[in-house]
Parts: sequence; C-alpha cells; structure tokens
Amino acid sequence: MTLYELKRGDKFRLAPEESSPDDERWTYTFDHVDGMYSVCFAPTEARDVVYFAAWTPVEKVTEANP
Repeated sequence: MTLYELKRGDKFRLAPEESSPDDERWTYTFDHVDGMYSVCFAPTEARDVVYFAAWTPVEKVTEANP
C-alpha cells in the first residue's frame, strides 16, 4: 500500500523496506497529500508535522494490528 491510498486520520507505519534497522517503528497519522508530498503527524507529544513522498510504501495500522 502507498501513502496516497490512505484516508485522513488513518494510522500507518513505514514499510520495513523503507526504514533502517535502527529506526523506531513509529505509528504516524496521515492527514493529506499536498502535491508530491504528504502531511502526516508524528507520534510525539507536540504532534510534529512530517512530510513523506506520496508514493512511500506503508503498512496501515488498525486497532486489531497496533
């Protein structure tokens, strides 16, 4: 699945091939695609904005799959 297939408010993680072994497997919140990039929120207290390419492979996170 790619990032641009998600809906506003969906939770996701970067696909394993997109992250290095040292990366934390954070669960981000998708907001919207703005041109070639997306606006997402990091799971930090301040809800930092993160920009990923719209075609980034991701894994959607559901309540049953935290």
